[in-house]
Amino acid sequence: MGTLSSADLMEAVEKELNRLYPGEPVYWDYLPKDFKRPCFALECPRTAGTDMNAVLVQREVDILVTCMAKTDAYGDSSRKELTRRQSTVMDLFAQGFLRVKDRAVKVSGEKGAQDPALATVTGLFSWVDGRPGYVDPEVPYDPTDPNAPAGAKIP
Repeated sequence: MGTLSSADLMEAVEKELNRLYPGEPVYWDYLPKDFKRPCFALECPRTAGTDMNAVLVQREVDILVTCMAKTDAYGDSSRKELTRRQSTVMDLFAQGFLRVKDRAVKVSGEKGAQDPALATVTGLFSWVDGRPGYVDPEVPYDPTDPNAPAGAKIP
């Protein structure tokens, strides 16, 4: 079980959005000049880590999901469609966890703004990870293993 990154979480959210809205683009961080609607955009506005002990850290990551529907001649989207999309993303996070690689990561959703062009939801993720670079001095490692941490005890 390896450590997780914000990119791993964004990939998992993207996978779920692709499942729920097949064929619709999911953009990361920035929208291209000629982006296509309907679509979603993902951003990671916040990451945090808190020491738990010498071996473990508590991780927290927020993923902002921006929902966009088709627009009319005035550049407005259907509020009904935006509300549906926002509710679908809230439901995705309401299950309490999201599969990310080999983990079930705790998540909750926070409904954000809605205006005539878009609606947002923030997924609040939290999990415990091993401290990066930590080497347990009591665990022997295979000297031929290229993934053995530096300073590891060799039997």
